[in-house]
Amino acid sequence: RPIHISYDGLARVDGSARFSFGQSPTSLASLSGPIEVRLAAELPSKATFEVLVRPLSGIPATEAKALAAILRACLEPSLILTRNPRTLVQLVVQGLGSSSSSSASSSVPSSSSSSAVSPGLTTSMINASSLSLLIASSIPMRGVVCAVSVGLRDDGTLILDPSDDEASGEREGGLKAIGAFAFMIT
Repeated sequence: RPIHISYDGLARVDGSARFSFGQSPTSLASLSGPIEVRLAAELPSKATFEVLVRPLSGIPATEAKALAAILRACLEPSLILTRNPRTLVQLVVQGLGSSSSSSASSSVPSSSSSSAVSPGLTTSMINASSLSLLIASSIPMRGVVCAVSVGLRDDGTLILDPSDDEASGEREGGLKAIGAFAFMIT
């Protein structure tokens, strides 16, 4: 499936990017930093890395906060935060729904939604976040984090970037497992 990347020039941020795999959900990520940090969050030996996942509507629910923790765990090892102590690096990520429709089912769950976040959306957010870090170029990096969703078919074969039909089992030879695979290129 084709990869869609656009480097958005969002106002008042250091770097921003959109990313999607084919018809999978599009993600928008923006990075600000290093900027002034709240005294309570200040770290004396390195920058504070904050990741916020914003739903299209409503307030962030538990799933959005869990996804923010996943993104932080994936991206923080690639950053050299000791170069800018006592500052804040803030990454804001938003799932924009699928590129073919704007259904709320494929975006990040808000407080009024109880659906889980798909591996396709997770990988899209990781890739958009990495691109926004590269665009900003204000934070030194050890490497670039990339991600792809992987599915395991009933016959034991692995497929990269499974479609929504394959992931939901609606297609012949559906998937018995699906997940996200992230790696850092140094």
